[in-house]
Amino acid sequence: MRDDQSLQLSDEMPPRIRDYAIGLELGRGAMSTVYRAVRGDRVCAIKVMNAEVASGSLETRLQFRREAAATARLDHPALVRVLEVGEADGRPYLVMELAEGENLGKRLEQRSLSDHEAEALARSIAGALVEVHRFGLIHRDIKPANIVMSPTEGARLIDFGLVSSGATAEMFVGTLHYASPEQVGLLKRAVGAPGDLYSLGVTLYECLAGSLPFGG
Repeated sequence: MRDDQSLQLSDEMPPRIRDYAIGLELGRGAMSTVYRAVRGDRVCAIKVMNAEVASGSLETRLQFRREAAATARLDHPALVRVLEVGEADGRPYLVMELAEGENLGKRLEQRSLSDHEAEALARSIAGALVEVHRFGLIHRDIKPANIVMSPTEGARLIDFGLVSSGATAEMFVGTLHYASPEQVGLLKRAVGAPGDLYSLGVTLYECLAGSLPFGG
């Protein structure tokens, strides 16, 4: 059963997942799509592997589930909690807290952050990355569009594309203007925690300067 917000932003429909009422599409990437969902009195977000990707190799589906299980171990106020991991119609999914608030990317379209706001943001996201890296994981897509600002909960990091630390850059994952040199293949070394810190640095530069450090 789906709620009245079930019109999607694409032709692909999500699978039926237990007793969740799946609504609007919140975001889409090459591997997966995130939907708003309701179960009882709880509003959450469900990240579902795209049908075309799920129809590929079994290893791809297993990797998604391994990463989801690893994400579920993370515990930090600046990270959204994973509530459930499963598979429906052959498509792996994970249920997460819905991060409410203003998207940092949209806020930066209006104005830069003050020094105080940028410092608070840096402390929150850097603390979240300490927790992520403690489990040998990397985010790979730190950028304003993946940070939500809440007046009550502060900055929260969303949209994980986590992989084990030490991954190679053979398949690019991320956003070009925020990606580290090793992530885009300019440096021949493993993609690890330093790459996330590089991306956070670019994000903080944009928060204060109102523009990216590199335009091309």
